[in-house]
Parts: sequence; structure tokens; C-alpha cells
Amino acid sequence: MQSRLKQHQYELSGVSRYYTNLMDDSPLFINIIEDIEDRCHVSFSQEEYDFLAFPFNLYANKLLSQKKMSRKVQKNKSSLIKLLGMQGP
Repeated sequence: MQSRLKQHQYELSGVSRYYTNLMDDSPLFINIIEDIEDRCHVSFSQEEYDFLAFPFNLYANKLLSQKKMSRKVQKNKSSLIKLLGMQGP
């Protein structure tokens, strides 16, 4: 199966190293993507999968992995504290 984007001469050229796909652990989202791939006879690359997940990552919703989101929030807080030279709690 060929990627749908590549069929139309489009290609993603990378994802920001700061992007975290919080949908990776969501069985419902994974099933949605698999259903799209099966019905449309396409196969999404990891970059395309992350691209499709991006809108879901913008809003807090029940599909998000709460564990992964909490870890990422804590990591971002720590990075910000280090960046600003502040002391943590």
C-alpha cells in the first residue's frame, strides 16, 4: 500500500523534535487510523500518523493518554525552570 499523500506527490519532511504525540497510547485513536487505512487501502507512515494525531493533541479530550500527558507536562515544567534559571518547588 502506498501512502495517500505520496499518491498525490505530497510528502511530510519531518516532525518537530519538540512534538509529542499523546495519542500513541489511545486504543480508540489507533483503531480509527487502522479503519481509515483499511477502508481507503492506504498505509500511513509514522510522520503521517503523527500529523493526523496533531489536532487531537491540541485539546484535552478523553482519547489522550493521561499518563503520557502528565509525564510530558512535568518534563516541560522542568525544562522551563532550567531555562529560566529558577528553583523548583
